[in-house]
This record gives sequence, C-alpha cells and structure tokens, in this order.
Amino acid sequence: MFKIILQIGLPLLLAITGLLQTIVYLGLRRKSERWPKVAAVITFSKLLNHMDLDNRNVLEAMIHYKYTFLGKEYEGKTPALRGYDMFPSYDYESKLVKKYRPGDTVNAVVCPRAPELCYLEVAPLSKVSTVMAPLFFILGVALFLAYFWGVWDILYDMYFWRI
Repeated sequence: MFKIILQIGLPLLLAITGLLQTIVYLGLRRKSERWPKVAAVITFSKLLNHMDLDNRNVLEAMIHYKYTFLGKEYEGKTPALRGYDMFPSYDYESKLVKKYRPGDTVNAVVCPRAPELCYLEVAPLSKVSTVMAPLFFILGVALFLAYFWGVWDILYDMYFWRI
C-alpha cells in the first residue's frame, strides 16, 4: 500500500496542489481588479533570507501595514498577491522591501466581502512554476497509468535486477 501512495499519490497530490493554486491565483487576480483601493501606512518592512530547520532557504519580504476600510482599522501582512512559486526571486523580494519602507503611505487593494484580505500589489506570475506544475501533473498521471498497466513493476524489476 505504501508503494502505491509513494508512486502515485505523492506526485499527483503535489501536481494538483500547484495547478489549483495557479488557477485560484489567476481567478483572484481577475476579480480583485474591481476591488476598492484604500490608503495604507507601512508599519514594518524586512527581508527574511535564512535557512530553516530543514535546511531550506526561506526568502520572504515581510511587510506589515495598517489601513481603514468602512471606518474600521485593519492590519495587513500580505505585500503581494502571489501565485504558486517553486523558486522565490531574491530580486523581487528585495525590491518589495525597498519599495515599501516604514512610514510610507501607499495604495492597498481590499476585498469588499472580507476586508481583512488586502494586498499592496500583484506579483508577477512565476513562469517556471506555471510550466512545472502541469508537467508534474502529467508525470503524476503517467505514473498512475504505468502502475495499473504494470509498467512500473517491470521497470522496477529491471532496475533492481541489474544492481
């Protein structure tokens, strides 16, 4: 059972997650073009660039801002509306931190139905991630079909027979 999950489930799950996140991003970006813009004051701006506990590089622009919508004050922590990004860009993240300095007043886009959802700009869609997500999906489907046709077992036996 574990072999089936490893061969089929994990690649398929990763591919579907990346594909869905890109689709949601594109839909949200189109809807948000009609959302109202409000003035926001930047309260915090810092570039995180360090290794986490799993030795993966964490690269993120942390930008906090306050804004008022319909008489109520909110705090936002989303500098950019982003799609699925496998490889974050250091250049883009550092430009965000340089662009949004504490004390600056900028325009923020607010979701009228959920005013706590707000962002300052739309990040460019990662072309590499957009191409890789469908490729992972196709690979996951190919592994799924290969398993049911027995191709995987034949290749598995051929590989380990030579070792």
